[in-house]
Amino acid sequence: MTDVVRTALTEYGLVGQTLGTNSSAQAFNVLDITRDCDVKFVNGREVLEEARIVKTAEEVEDLRRAAAIADVAFAKVLGFIKPGMKEDDIFKFLCQKMSDAGGLTPWAIVASGPNSSYPHYSGLERVIQDKDLMILDFGCIVNGMRSDMSRTVFVGGINDEEMKIYGIVNDAYEAGVKAAITGAFIPDIDKAARDIIDKAGYGETFVNRLGHGIGYMIHEGPYIRKDNRRKLEPNMAFSIEPGIYIAGHLGMRIEDIVLSTETGNEVLNKANKDIIII
Repeated sequence: MTDVVRTALTEYGLVGQTLGTNSSAQAFNVLDITRDCDVKFVNGREVLEEARIVKTAEEVEDLRRAAAIADVAFAKVLGFIKPGMKEDDIFKFLCQKMSDAGGLTPWAIVASGPNSSYPHYSGLERVIQDKDLMILDFGCIVNGMRSDMSRTVFVGGINDEEMKIYGIVNDAYEAGVKAAITGAFIPDIDKAARDIIDKAGYGETFVNRLGHGIGYMIHEGPYIRKDNRRKLEPNMAFSIEPGIYIAGHLGMRIEDIVLSTETGNEVLNKANKDIIII
């Protein structure tokens, strides 16, 4: 592998130079290249993120296309899910539908029952049960631009607790999207959504940031959290994804990609956000 890298570095006059890298570079690759190719690496994450934090017209269109592919996959998976199948079956179905539609490197998280209470669940073995709820979190790539959406669905029914929590998460999502317009101070966006969950008594269960930027990386600037003290600019793309996670019990999340625009914002995902009982 380093032979190929050395050839590229030589071609572009980079041998002996200092190169910036971001979180997409794996440490063992960086170490091998440093050893074999006479270059030095430094942390270039902030510089790289800032250079691409505002999307071009072409990148925006590719973000829309990637979001549309995820929307279609979601509509199709609703007719596929049933008790008795594994999370892995749903994972494979979602990825195949995104791939069939032209989405590259499709991925998915399928977190059913109590697994939904862990925001970054990574298993696939649980068998779907009647009266389960599940978080589906998935996306793909179009011309380097990524999609990322989440929906919470219910298998065979929904109880009063679940209906209450879903309503809170949906209200927080709506508040976050409404606040996430060009010129908005990012901590205020986080607060708009977080206040809904706090006032409902579930503040301690909203354990992650409200959102993250997206583009060439699934997670990049602008990060939608209370300590990111900057304002949104036109053509920044980011998720809005409030959630409630009660460990070992249940979790719910609604997530869309939002684009700040000259006149406010555009929600790129169009998939249904109503309560869906399969």
